[in-house]
Amino acid sequence: MSAFKDFVPQPLNYTGPSKGFFALPKVPEFETFEKAVASANAWIAQEAIRVIHVETVVLPPPYIHDARDVDQTGRAVLPAASLAFWEQLVRVWYEVE
Repeated sequence: MSAFKDFVPQPLNYTGPSKGFFALPKVPEFETFEKAVASANAWIAQEAIRVIHVETVVLPPPYIHDARDVDQTGRAVLPAASLAFWEQLVRVWYEVE
């Protein structure tokens, strides 16, 4: 039987969304993707699992139902800062007994 575990870069020093009508949007900083890879490697070593496959997964924000729909993917961009919020993570597939 197989299973998977995801390793997602975590937010750093994020205190929540902006407050007030005229507040600028807060863009949280995240750990690097390399940190997620390092976390996956540490977990693999600690648990001594048999790895089947490791992959990079890129997901649109949860409110986008179809990433092929350009009208929806436009909502993933913060126009004032030209930032796109897509989630990249490491997925480790492994054997379970």
